[in-house]
Amino acid sequence: MRRRNAKLLLLALAGACLLASKTAAAGPLEDWAAQIEARDAGMAQVEGFKAELLGEASQVSPRERWRRLVKGEPTAREQAAEALALVEELFPDGDPANWDDVKGFWLPADVPKPLAAFDAVFLGVEALLSMEDPRAPWAARWLAERLAVSDRARTAAFRTAPGEVRRMLEALAEVAPPPPTGGWPSGVAKGDLPYARAASGWITEARATMEGMTFLDASGVPKGGTGPYAWDRERGRLYRVVLDEDRIWIYDD
Repeated sequence: MRRRNAKLLLLALAGACLLASKTAAAGPLEDWAAQIEARDAGMAQVEGFKAELLGEASQVSPRERWRRLVKGEPTAREQAAEALALVEELFPDGDPANWDDVKGFWLPADVPKPLAAFDAVFLGVEALLSMEDPRAPWAARWLAERLAVSDRARTAAFRTAPGEVRRMLEALAEVAPPPPTGGWPSGVAKGDLPYARAASGWITEARATMEGMTFLDASGVPKGGTGPYAWDRERGRLYRVVLDEDRIWIYDD
C-alpha cells in the first residue's frame, strides 16, 4: 500500500509541475480554456483506447477476473485491461453511470456485485494512472466521472471511500484537469481497497449497528437501516446478519 500511495503522490506532483510550467504565463481565462481544450482532446481518445485494452483482457469468468484484479496483475496495462473488462461485464451497457442496476452476489462466496463494481472502476483508475500512455489519465477520468453520475454511487463509493480512492481523485484533478463541475465528490477516508469482500462469519444486527457498519440489502446494495449483510468498512469484512434474539455472533478482529 505504501508503494501505491507514493506512486499516486508522485503522479499528482508531476501533473502539477507540468501544468504549472505550461500555464505560468497565461491568465486565468486562458488557463481554463487550455484545460478545456486538452480535456476534450483527451476524452475523444477514450473509446478507442478502451477498445484496445479490452482486446487484451483474458477470457475468464467475472468472479475470477475480480479476484485477479484484487490480487493484482503483473503490469498496469494488464490490470487496466482486466478492470475495463469487468466494467463491461458488471455495468449495463458497460457504463459505470448505471451502477444502480448492478445487483446480486457471486456464489457460493457471497461476494456482492455492486461492491465489486466499485473495485472494477477504482482498481482500473489506479492502473490507468500508473501507465505512461498519455491516453490513460483520460480513461481513468472517464471511469470515475461516469460512476459519479449515480447519486447512490456517489454516497456509497465517494463520500466514504478508501484512502487510496481519495488520493486517486486528487491525482485525477492534477493529471486530467479540470475537475468535473462542482469538483470531485469530497468525503472521508475509511478502510482500504477492495470494496467487495466475501461474506465470512455472522454478527447480530445490534452489534453491527453499534460498530457503525453499513448494511447491505439482499441484492448486495448498501442501504440505510438494517439488512441481511453488515459491511465493516474499517476492517474490510462482510458478515451475515442474524437476529439479535439468537444471541449468536462471530466477529473477527
